[in-house]
Amino acid sequence: MDYYRALGERPQWQILWSGWGWEGRTAEARIRDAWSHHIPVYLCQGPAGWLYFEDELLDLYFIFRQSKQDQVAPGLFRIYPDY
Repeated sequence: MDYYRALGERPQWQILWSGWGWEGRTAEARIRDAWSHHIPVYLCQGPAGWLYFEDELLDLYFIFRQSKQDQVAPGLFRIYPDY
C-alpha cells in the first residue's frame, strides 16, 4: 500500500519498481533520459524493495557502478550521472 500512496502523493515522479516486467535496458534508458534533462535519480535500497529481485538490483549496479552517490537517508541514495 505504501508504494501506491507514494505514487499518489508524487504524481510528477517516474518510479522504476522491481518485479514483473523489469527490463534492464529500459531501466537504463529511463535513468539516462532523466540525467539528460537534469532530473535527479534516487535509489531506494530498503530491505523490502529488493528482497527477492537480485537480478534487477544487479542491473542497477552495472548502470550506477561509476556514478557518484550521496546517501540522503538510510537506504536512500541520490545518484549522479556517470559522465
